Amino acid sequence: LPCARNFGPAIARAHDGFQAGPRLHRLVASTPQLREHDATRAYFFDRDANPVAAGARLVNDDLAEPLRQIANGGAGAFYAGSIARDVVAAAESVGARPGLLSLADLAAYSAVRRDALCGAYRTRQVCGMGPPSSGAIAIAQALGMLERFDLAALAPGSPEAIHLISEATRLAFADRNRFVGDPDHVTAPTAGLLEPHYLAARARLIDPLRRLPQALPGEPRHARLDPFPPGLSDTAPEMPATSHVSVVDGSGN
Repeated sequence: LPCARNFGPAIARAHDGFQAGPRLHRLVASTPQLREHDATRAYFFDRDANPVAAGARLVNDDLAEPLRQIANGGAGAFYAGSIARDVVAAAESVGARPGLLSLADLAAYSAVRRDALCGAYRTRQVCGMGPPSSGAIAIAQALGMLERFDLAALAPGSPEAIHLISEATRLAFADRNRFVGDPDHVTAPTAGLLEPHYLAARARLIDPLRRLPQALPGEPRHARLDPFPPGLSDTAPEMPATSHVSVVDGSGN
């Protein structure tokens, strides 16, 4: 779809405003970092420094204008020009933690277009972004397992339904953590993970009355695994969080 059509609703929301709900109020109240920056403090707090109240109207013309530029100029309007200059200036002026982002960084960036990943669920095709995103694979796997159960007979939000969905999601994420990564570096066995007979086998692990003690990855077709480094096991290759490695020299660089 053309950018102008895609951005139209967001521009209207930013320009005309929207009514804040209770959830937004709770999120603002529980995020003190929003007070640290002039722009977020002015937008999310009232004149008495109270978090935005449920029912208050939030208008953001400062956001509407760059959205209009992108709608009219396409992605290039984001990576060069006034928006890029504002982004770099903001990154360089963050108090004691300024960023190193430059105009050259933005100008050199190139988004990679990737094919959609689709999976079947009963009479539907459900599509999303494939690797490096793991969301579409995990959702397609969970739905493929849940196809084997009569969800329509269960009340939405019932303990029985939540149990089945939770177990299918646990099994899908066990596969996700073991097999899915950046396609520039690893080859995920996507087809094998979504094969009906593989998902049927995974679904047979789900007991409608009991929780799996441990959700382990399966053995999809064409799975190619690198050996684990010494000291790491197959079932727990790393801590359950995002990993960061920082290299610092003697001068603090």
